[in-house]
Amino acid sequence: MKWITLLDHELMNIRLDQDDKSLLIEVNDGGISTEYVTVRLGIDDVKLLEEVLKEYKKRISE
Repeated sequence: MKWITLLDHELMNIRLDQDDKSLLIEVNDGGISTEYVTVRLGIDDVKLLEEVLKEYKKRISE
């Protein structure tokens, strides 16, 4: 499994898994005893997420 880090941020890391071409999104809660949630998305899920994020940006900018 070979991962390429696309984003390394304080509360979120996003990596590309080159083997299966999926996107791994890891989010932590920022607490003292950090807990993580990792989501693996395929290309169709990434497209759906893009649409939702565009809608989010549209709604908050109104």
